[in-house]
Amino acid sequence: MKKVTKTMILTISSFTEKGRKEKPWMCVKRRSLIGFLICIFFLFNVSMGIAEEGEKKEEKTVLEEITVTETPYSNPVTPINTRYGTQYNLVTEEQIKEQNVYDFQSTLRDVPGVMFQSKNLMGSQTSHSLYIRGRGASHPSSDFAIEFDGVPHYGALFGQVLGDGIAISTIGGIEVYKTPQPSQFGSGYASVNVLPKYLTKEGHEVVLNFSGGSYYTFSESLSGGIKKGPFDIYLSQSFADTDGHRDSQNWALLDGRRDHSGAQQQNYYANIGYQINKEWNIRLLANYVNSKTEAPMPDSIPNAYNGVIWSVAERFDTETFLTTLTLNHQYEHVSGYLKAYWNDTDFDLLQELTNGRRYAKGTGGLWSRQEIGLYGIRGKEKLHLW
Repeated sequence: MKKVTKTMILTISSFTEKGRKEKPWMCVKRRSLIGFLICIFFLFNVSMGIAEEGEKKEEKTVLEEITVTETPYSNPVTPINTRYGTQYNLVTEEQIKEQNVYDFQSTLRDVPGVMFQSKNLMGSQTSHSLYIRGRGASHPSSDFAIEFDGVPHYGALFGQVLGDGIAISTIGGIEVYKTPQPSQFGSGYASVNVLPKYLTKEGHEVVLNFSGGSYYTFSESLSGGIKKGPFDIYLSQSFADTDGHRDSQNWALLDGRRDHSGAQQQNYYANIGYQINKEWNIRLLANYVNSKTEAPMPDSIPNAYNGVIWSVAERFDTETFLTTLTLNHQYEHVSGYLKAYWNDTDFDLLQELTNGRRYAKGTGGLWSRQEIGLYGIRGKEKLHLW
């Protein structure tokens, strides 16, 4: 064993350049020194790399200017200032499309200062249903007028709005005057004027719309027009129907009636124009609308003890035909029009009720009719002297 150990020591030992023999502890010391120097070299390289990375992170990258263009959010209405220092709101055709409405009153839901009441998904009823800055609650009244193409289009006897007689597909815009402005609509506290739809640019278009939803709600419209040279024509047909969101009440079923809040409207519209010359043009408009709206009954049967009062009709029918013939002119300092119109409207209140009970049970029902005939000639001339 001693001999083997001595041999291993001699093998590990080495000689220096001078021929001097190294001892084992010197070899271990030299190896430790070499390892120490390698560690220092490694740490130095690592620290230099970290320093370089820090310098790279501190470098700032300047990006080029990027311009992002997007359509701004549109207001629900467009305020218009007149040359007389007054103002009115304009609801455009695009704004009406964004609302996805089914009846006339709903097109005014986003107009500041304007409110309406409705008990149905679509359609309206008699009495007061539209309010402009608090006006319109009195009935009968002439707080404000509803006009279509600048002529009367409302219940002349009691001042009803008769919004069921105006179809969405015929509306090219709505002017809402919320203050007295005699230069625009004569007497009254406020006014709503529906602008009829027609093509204003050269070309043609055909639009077909379908939509449906809950409670068997369905809407369809087919519209199209062409404008070529001095001649233009626009035609529209629409139909809308719903069963309503109110089911029959038990007491109403026992009374022998189907209590729903359904509504229906069908519409036919034509607008024809001809440009006589640069300053003069003539337009002919015709519109027929037939609609009905059912009134939903209260949850409890009206009587003298529970305080429930319901003295209205079961259904409201509106049938109207409107036509206008307009001669327009536009010069640099003078503009105006001469308009002849005829409005024939039948407004029916079917199966009138007294405290929720029929007037004549089992006799087929009663009704009252308002036959409204409005016709005349209107003219306006504006002088733009400054």
